[in-house]
Amino acid sequence: MTRFSLLIVLLLLGNLAWGQRLTKFKFSDCLQNCDSDSSKIHEITKTGVITTIRLRTYAPCGGNLEGGFKIAKDTLNLEFWTKPTKTWKDKQGRMVSIVSISDCNCIFDFTYQITGIKVVTEKKIKVNGMTLLEIDKENIWEIGNID
Repeated sequence: MTRFSLLIVLLLLGNLAWGQRLTKFKFSDCLQNCDSDSSKIHEITKTGVITTIRLRTYAPCGGNLEGGFKIAKDTLNLEFWTKPTKTWKDKQGRMVSIVSISDCNCIFDFTYQITGIKVVTEKKIKVNGMTLLEIDKENIWEIGNID
């Protein structure tokens, strides 16, 4: 194996080992007494190759969430979704899932740890494709403004 080939193999292996990936996703229980609480980013820290983002925002009250992320241009989109409660194969061999979703939202604290991303600022973070302000507009209702 030539030195050049060895270098290419090492670079590819290094990229697989140190690529961008979610190493930790955690969320709290539904927070109580949080009427009209706003979504917010509590903290963004970087230690070596790991970036930790702690935030508070609305999610379905039942919890049971999985997390992920996507990067588009210079925006980090943190994602979460409800895990299926039951999965099976139908008669045609296709996977079928049932997802139980609560009909209300409440505030949760989230922690995302991601390796291999550049420094990110609050203004360049979205959650499920929305800014925190957009999430709040959908979830905070002031008394007297309910139609």
